[in-house]
Amino acid sequence: MILTCIFMFLVPGVCALENGVARTPPMGFNTYFADMTSEEGMLEAAKVLVSSGLAKLGYVYVNSDAGWAGPRDNATGQLTTNGNFPHGFKWLCDQLHSMGLLCGIYTAFSSVQCDGSPGSLYREPLDAATFAAWGVDYVKVDNCAEYALDPSVRAAAFRDALNATGRAVVLSFEPFSLTPDPYVARVGNLWRTTKDVSSDYASMMLRADQTDKWAAFAAPGGWNDPDMLQVGNNADIAEVRSQFALWALLKAPLILSPRDMGKLTAAELALVGNAELIAVNQDPLGIPARKLIIDGAPVPWLVGVETCTEPAIDSAQPLVADRQRWTTIVLPKSNDTVQFVNNATGRCLTLSLTAATTQTWPGWTPYLLPCDATDPFQAWTFDRDIRTITALVNVGATSQQGSPVALSIANSTLYSAVHGPDTAVPDAAYGINIVSASPLQTEPPCDSRWCENYSPEQQWFYDRSSQRVAGSVFSASINHCFDSRSADYCYQLTAHLPTTARYCLANLYSTSPSGTLVGNTEVWGGPVTGSSSAANDFVVAFVNRSPQNATISVEFSWLGFRPEATLCVRDLIAARNLGTYTASFSSALATHD
Repeated sequence: MILTCIFMFLVPGVCALENGVARTPPMGFNTYFADMTSEEGMLEAAKVLVSSGLAKLGYVYVNSDAGWAGPRDNATGQLTTNGNFPHGFKWLCDQLHSMGLLCGIYTAFSSVQCDGSPGSLYREPLDAATFAAWGVDYVKVDNCAEYALDPSVRAAAFRDALNATGRAVVLSFEPFSLTPDPYVARVGNLWRTTKDVSSDYASMMLRADQTDKWAAFAAPGGWNDPDMLQVGNNADIAEVRSQFALWALLKAPLILSPRDMGKLTAAELALVGNAELIAVNQDPLGIPARKLIIDGAPVPWLVGVETCTEPAIDSAQPLVADRQRWTTIVLPKSNDTVQFVNNATGRCLTLSLTAATTQTWPGWTPYLLPCDATDPFQAWTFDRDIRTITALVNVGATSQQGSPVALSIANSTLYSAVHGPDTAVPDAAYGINIVSASPLQTEPPCDSRWCENYSPEQQWFYDRSSQRVAGSVFSASINHCFDSRSADYCYQLTAHLPTTARYCLANLYSTSPSGTLVGNTEVWGGPVTGSSSAANDFVVAFVNRSPQNATISVEFSWLGFRPEATLCVRDLIAARNLGTYTASFSSALATHD
């Protein structure tokens, strides 16, 4: 169920690729799941888009996936089409343009495409110029070989080649990255956040979970791409309704790829032609919805450590820096107990057992949750003083032995286990940058120059000038070197091992390839342009992932409203107003709806 209500809220996104296209998520058709990779098949799909009215709703891109390319021309090196495109790709693009549609093609930023056809690596200027001459409007760039070369760098080379043609072309690419970063938002208009999707319900929902992590990267001009819609691929209508609704809220591209465009049922056409859901997807604010509630409780957001950064003159960098900035709020009737509020999210640092990934000790896992001044697990004190190097001690948590618990940097982060046959790559490169909580270790001051009776893992400093919570574990420096002449050139001042970087506490996007935490029932939501100039609307999706029917409720205060707020609620799927509700709203949903 998709609902809207009034909400005054705005979240800035990162600044995306500015090439004048994809200011809203692209909509259209791709041949990947369809047996239509030919000029005849693509024109047939185009005719369905026009005759069904879908083109008027925004489904205007008609894209070929792999299967169009022939060998390169021996004389010019240019790509050619195979026998499925006897008139050539320029002719096909001309036909699509004459129908009021746009033309898309596929290549790879590797030496081969995924079907073995020639790829574009090292030939980016030539292939980009060829596509522009053909009138291509959309290029999907796959990753089919040379996997150890940074895909974002390879995509950037193709971006520059496209821009040099002077033709405005949507650039979609597959980074296959465990840890997307703001760099991708300046490389392409779309970037895949997942493996290929299938029509299985679990597959579709996992892609939504994984894409939810990267919501902060999406903005007009650049979008997270969880792969294509599964309408028309033998999926249950309720399950693809969930997919379509979540893709609309996630501001994902709405790309159809049914096995046969001409055989979409009336119910399937009505679903993908839902004008109100399309309006949510195409909203000019461009703010993706997030998973907010699972099984009746707020979704914990990740916290860990990152290399400390300072804001740079860069469109994406302030977003990174804000995730490392914290405001302290002194709790009532206390001089030394505070909440740490993350500036980027407005959420508070907490310890949780119920949301922990493991129930074995230590069990306490740091997260970010909506701030609650009465929650002792969001209250922090200090074994010394906030104005010096100190342990951050949680007020509510205790160890199995009943002793206080303090925030700790995990050993795998500190000592940087290495991976790979070529060079030493630290854990942090793989997203292993977690913090934990462990029994407080007393840290007496040293009484001699060479004492080692202290543990840097629990020592932090709140830098008031930068608002960073910095770990005190030292990074490799003059204190640590591998020079064969170290006795003459380096000091060996301590046996404690250094880390590879200076770490700061931060809101993390991800610590693994998995998605955000999953519940049997979920509430997703985010702001959209409002029906009045005074406020934005707020769109909400109720999702029942359990195998049974369920009733899902949402307290308006969980969405950022006043607890006593009265809201007008509308069902976007049914296109009808449901009335006004005070404080909360509930609805019964069938399984997988």
